[in-house]
Amino acid sequence: MGLTGLSGNVYHLLAFRLLVGALSGTVPAAMAMVAAQTPRQKMGYTMGILQTSMYAGSVLGPFIGGYLADAVGFRSSFFITGGMLAVSGVFTWVLAVEEPQAASQRQPGSATTQLKQFFATVRTPELLGILVVMFLAQLGPVMGNPVLPLFLKELSGHDASTSLTGLAFALMGVSGLVASFLVARLSQRIGLKRILVLGAALVGVFYLPMLLVTGPYQAIAVVTVVGVFNGAMMSTVTGLLAEAVPREKQGPAFGASQSAFSLAFGLGPLAGGALATLVGLRLVFLANGLVVFGVALLTWRFISVRRVEASAQQEKLTTKVG
Repeated sequence: MGLTGLSGNVYHLLAFRLLVGALSGTVPAAMAMVAAQTPRQKMGYTMGILQTSMYAGSVLGPFIGGYLADAVGFRSSFFITGGMLAVSGVFTWVLAVEEPQAASQRQPGSATTQLKQFFATVRTPELLGILVVMFLAQLGPVMGNPVLPLFLKELSGHDASTSLTGLAFALMGVSGLVASFLVARLSQRIGLKRILVLGAALVGVFYLPMLLVTGPYQAIAVVTVVGVFNGAMMSTVTGLLAEAVPREKQGPAFGASQSAFSLAFGLGPLAGGALATLVGLRLVFLANGLVVFGVALLTWRFISVRRVEASAQQEKLTTKVG
């Protein structure tokens, strides 16, 4: 990230950004590290807290980045960001404690062996179903990202669409942040699967008013409400993965989940832009709702939590005996 600030042309910039993407596997590593040290009955809570911290970063990051770009310039912004990432690495190395049993579960081997183990883990029906749900849960909302600024401009009819777009995305981020925190508090009472089904269904339902709005602030209000249930949905799907996968396979599982998220994040705007060209801006939001409503149906029909509940009960019994 720091070297990106030294780019001499667009090709250097592209190369450094590709390297940043290739080396940004810290999210699945953090998820696996937290999951490995959390009792299964508390998995929803801890994953919700982790998701809350990531939402907070996604909300604050653009504001801080924009301020830095204006205050110190683009190149210096990359240097400062690289320094912040280095500091976070040092903090993790010094302060984060990895339990011995988590370290003992590592299975060193050749790159080929590790790759075979990775694909063997991903192909299991239990994990594959959750990965499909994760892909669709990310795909639906991001399909509207390139369309929303154009839609707000069409509704407002003036050049304030840029500030309106910033307000819309900021409110979506804040509402998602609040929702992920609430999910962390409620997951043990309600259950992750129920929250995921309800959150995905309500995301699908609340996209429908976008077909009827007549003003930009109406649209912003709708996407803010959507952000609440989207935050609940994204928090629970991560916790559900952590509960459903054995601890020794959580590293590959979270890596695969991040790949599913990244694939959806790349394909979603492309699909949304293509749909907008073919059917118009409003119908893209209908497609968003249908995709996410499909998440609710798939989760209710195919994702089972019986194994998770049995594992949690066994873990409680083992703790009592110990």
